[in-house]
Amino acid sequence: MEIFKTLLDRWQSPMPKFFKVLFFLAATIVALSAGANMFIDRLTAFGLVPPPFLTDVAGWAAGAAAVVTKFTVDWNEKRRLERLKSFKP
Repeated sequence: MEIFKTLLDRWQSPMPKFFKVLFFLAATIVALSAGANMFIDRLTAFGLVPPPFLTDVAGWAAGAAAVVTKFTVDWNEKRRLERLKSFKP
């Protein structure tokens, strides 16, 4: 049970700026891949054939990257936020 508490704490903690950029880039690739998979028949009707790499491998890899980056923690920011929470005027 402790592992789930730790994972939840890391998921809700602030991310470093670099990993925020990676997270949003990966989420965008996942959305593009999912969109291409959802509308593949309509895209091919218009003559646009997305590469199989985009519809298969890129979506899964970007999804994994998004999850991994979400678990990174900016420890300095986390400590600062915890000190602000404990401050009672």
